[in-house]
Amino acid sequence: MQKNWIFVCLGLVVVFILGLWLRQSYPNFQAFHIPMESQDADSSSVDGNSMEDLESYAQEILELLANQDFDALSLHVGEGGLYLLPYPVIWENQPQILSTGELLSLVGSEEVLTRGTRDGSGHPITGTFAWYYERFVWNADFLSGAEILRGENIPDSRGNTIVDLGTIFPGAEVIEYYLPGIDPQYDGIDWQSLYLIFVPWDTGYLLKGIAHGEWTI
Repeated sequence: MQKNWIFVCLGLVVVFILGLWLRQSYPNFQAFHIPMESQDADSSSVDGNSMEDLESYAQEILELLANQDFDALSLHVGEGGLYLLPYPVIWENQPQILSTGELLSLVGSEEVLTRGTRDGSGHPITGTFAWYYERFVWNADFLSGAEILRGENIPDSRGNTIVDLGTIFPGAEVIEYYLPGIDPQYDGIDWQSLYLIFVPWDTGYLLKGIAHGEWTI
């Protein structure tokens, strides 16, 4: 019995230390999730896709992103808008939500916007939509050779990068396109991930978010 209490006390100490480390490493981190009631789709403009075909549907979305076909992409976004995440975790000032109208208006626009902060430095992520797309969405060819992971097969972290999409989007399905490394001289630390977040709608899914993953400090 005494030994059991020792293990319990040690476990509490470990949890306490872990909590301190998280607060120091991520001082701006807050629990954040998208409530399901805000994920309703505009049923007048979007066609559902069968749940069994989610990976095929995700492949279609991937090709639209590769071709920068934002007109077609906007048809797959519900009325709650599209979340753009530079990292697969949300800090207090990170959520970026674009309605379909805002998405289309920013394509080709020279308007400079701030879209969160950079991991490590804390510097603002500032640029045009085209710049953001090339830096935090399609910064690698995810159509060629990417490993496709889904649900529980997606790790909770890669290196120092926390992956918290399941908490942010409860009830959503996440598909990750993971490139383990692009240039051999970097020994794998130039890995890149593109996450597509889908929420249930009718008998299928709609695109709710696009997140980016890479090695962070």
